[in-house]
Amino acid sequence: MLVQKIKQLIKRFLPDSWIRKYRKWKRNQERDRKKLKIGVISINVHTEHLNVACPLHSLAFSKVLTDMGYENVIVNFRPNTVSKNDQMIKYPLLKWNKVSDENPNKPGEVAKWTALYDLRARRYDKFMTFVNKYLNLTQGSYTDQSLDQATGVEGVNCFIAASDVIWVYFRRKGGFNKAFFLASRAMQGSYRIAYAASRSDNIYDEKAKKEFLSYIKNIHAVSTREKSFSEYIASISSVPVTHVLDPVALLPKVYYESIMIKPREKGYVLLYLAARDNEELVALAANFARGKNLDLIELSEYHLHPAQTGYARHRLIYDIATDEWLGFINNAAYVFTQSLHATYLSIILEKQFFCGWRNGDKVDHVMESFRLSWRKTEKAFDSSGKLLVGDIDYRKVNAIRGKLARRSLGFLKKALKDAEEYVNK
Repeated sequence: MLVQKIKQLIKRFLPDSWIRKYRKWKRNQERDRKKLKIGVISINVHTEHLNVACPLHSLAFSKVLTDMGYENVIVNFRPNTVSKNDQMIKYPLLKWNKVSDENPNKPGEVAKWTALYDLRARRYDKFMTFVNKYLNLTQGSYTDQSLDQATGVEGVNCFIAASDVIWVYFRRKGGFNKAFFLASRAMQGSYRIAYAASRSDNIYDEKAKKEFLSYIKNIHAVSTREKSFSEYIASISSVPVTHVLDPVALLPKVYYESIMIKPREKGYVLLYLAARDNEELVALAANFARGKNLDLIELSEYHLHPAQTGYARHRLIYDIATDEWLGFINNAAYVFTQSLHATYLSIILEKQFFCGWRNGDKVDHVMESFRLSWRKTEKAFDSSGKLLVGDIDYRKVNAIRGKLARRSLGFLKKALKDAEEYVNK
């Protein structure tokens, strides 16, 4: 009411010409105000395992920024921990053939990638097709070296290191990747935000901790994906830190339905393993599928599993991309996984799912946050594989997700508002 009265008084006592001049001045101020151009940097395009979740979390985050009205681009960045030779990524057999015969892992890896040779090539092609179709990438591609030589990245004035296991200390590969700490020369002078950064189960020794602290103190707004990581940062520094949801959890079910490719199959048990084996989970899923008289579809690189479980309806599918992965989760009656992103997507797509053991606490954190720890396999099944729990009530879970998403978006909105002020100083 008070604002309206003031506006009425201004119109009553000030000449129209003054008001027009003021409005013109205000329009010019808005026109001259710099707008944010955000560069999202993470593990997305270049991944040794062709992890189908990597492009998805960057795509989801870019979509969130776009929906908020911000211009953004995903930095096409190849970390120094990823092979520079795409043929080695497309055909891992080439890499393992060059490994010393003294390496105890060589025989098994050569046998695996020989069996998956054609399927791996198809998976790579599908992976890149998805990336090129959906990700709004920078025109140029960047490495650690080029980011340290450049003075900027295509007009970006706000960089966001967005999600996944990006703050890992590689003892044998030069320590941290400073690009993921937004410390490269090309990022200097820009506003810098860390959204849902993770170190997974990586533990920092004193040398790593010192280097870590030197990096994060120069990031303007810091958030982590795991609560334990936020607590760790708070315990060793005065850097303000917030724990937030992974970007995939910020978008509704309908978005993922719009980009997924659904398989012909429906009503099966889905087993998804993300680049790590888990023989106990495989056996449990096969036993569960057998008891339910359902097909078991496994998405992994462990092609020997169907023969090992001895379940005739156990089938492995490897040559999929992100959109197909979403479709397989969507069409499943039950999901077994130890993957963080498959856990998130199972929740978003409202699946009856179970989580197996995973190193670190990143999956445990999600289960605890959504009050679903009782869906962990050690609690959901007895020692003989008998199911002990009922179905998930997604009315309660969705209410929790809504609350957590609002808090996460609150951090992001505040950080971006501060970024706008920063670039307009």
